[in-house]
Amino acid sequence: MLYWIGKWQVFKLPGLPKYAAQVVFLLKFAAGLSLTWIYTNYYTDRSTADLYKLFDDSRFMYEALFDKPKDFFKMITGLDNNAPYFDHYYFKMNNWYRPYDVDYDVYYDTRTLIRLNAFVRLFSLGVFAVHTLVWCFLSLIGSCLIYIISLTYICHFFFSIFVIQPVFLILWNINVYHKIMDVT
Repeated sequence: MLYWIGKWQVFKLPGLPKYAAQVVFLLKFAAGLSLTWIYTNYYTDRSTADLYKLFDDSRFMYEALFDKPKDFFKMITGLDNNAPYFDHYYFKMNNWYRPYDVDYDVYYDTRTLIRLNAFVRLFSLGVFAVHTLVWCFLSLIGSCLIYIISLTYICHFFFSIFVIQPVFLILWNINVYHKIMDVT
């Protein structure tokens, strides 16, 4: 991934060294691994640990790939996935059917994130660190685009870096954290 970050145009950040995006990616990944270590050692109940909820639920969807591939592809694409037939998969998951009310001002879609985790499992084979790597890469794309857009439209470099960028990053990362971790 570091190679791609070094080559793709979206990661070439004006006003910063060419390796800046690679350094930020490594920092994000190190933070992700640290968070994983904390949740593994201090929040050991995986059913209540926000970090693992949707990852663990995706296992049931992923396992359908080997038993009934058609079911897997229907669930992952959402085609006819509300049929009662699929409930034997969904009832095994802790977060597919939410037993509590949600804040209607905030959009939560745990089902999409379970599907995304099931898709990433095709490449990760269930290794959580690979999921962390993928989410860090995707969040880096978003961070770089926010930086480029704010720099392009605001024009003043320092204002972009010290005012707009931190605000966008904080708000965006909080939103992503809540969506990915599905804080209850």
